[in-house]
Amino acid sequence: MNISDTELLDTSAATPTSSNLLAPVRSSVAANAIATLAVIAALWWGQRFLIPLAAGLMLAMLVMPLTVQMAGWLLSSVAATVLTLLRLHPRTWH
Repeated sequence: MNISDTELLDTSAATPTSSNLLAPVRSSVAANAIATLAVIAALWWGQRFLIPLAAGLMLAMLVMPLTVQMAGWLLSSVAATVLTLLRLHPRTWH
């Protein structure tokens, strides 16, 4: 079973034709509006959970450099995290 050079260079079989390509799907204005309203409703419904989650993630990113530095000194990431959060707690400022 020998393959000739012309068969190797023949790319006509690999090129897609218009019959085997999918036409682009266009969504209607109504579908876009319904999807937008569904996302807004889901965010509104989940705000009691999502807002504290976002605040907690921002706090975690804020204290990460101090925690990493203290973990190097204390050789314990748990102790560094606890001390960092105690230091940032408002009742320990007095």
